Amino acid sequence: MILIDHDSPGKGGIRLGSDLSTLLEQQQMRTPLVLMVPSSVKAAPDPFFSFVTKPVSRKSLQKVLIDAASRQTSAMPRIVDGASSQRALSDFAKNHPMEILVVEDNKVNQKVVDLMFSIRLSPVLRFGRR
Repeated sequence: MILIDHDSPGKGGIRLGSDLSTLLEQQQMRTPLVLMVPSSVKAAPDPFFSFVTKPVSRKSLQKVLIDAASRQTSAMPRIVDGASSQRALSDFAKNHPMEILVVEDNKVNQKVVDLMFSIRLSPVLRFGRR
């Protein structure tokens, strides 16, 4: 899964997502693109699989991770609120590792990456470094 900020510097998040989608198709990779957007956005534009509103909450990130993983496997855990939810997602992450790329320069949204590490999802890059 690739998380991209709508307001990415340079091309912008939508254009970056479009370019990445083309590259992914050329490599025959099924990698869901997720756009981080302001609260005024109500739908994910093409080619994005889904979107989350900024600032990204734990609940919205968890939902999009589950939706993206469900797209690639039918082995998703049943998620409920509380500690059992955290354990179920953590166990799933151990058994079905994903590579997640976050393109984000905002400190608050970088905490999203820390959440992913706390549930043992493996990053491709962390703040621009391997």
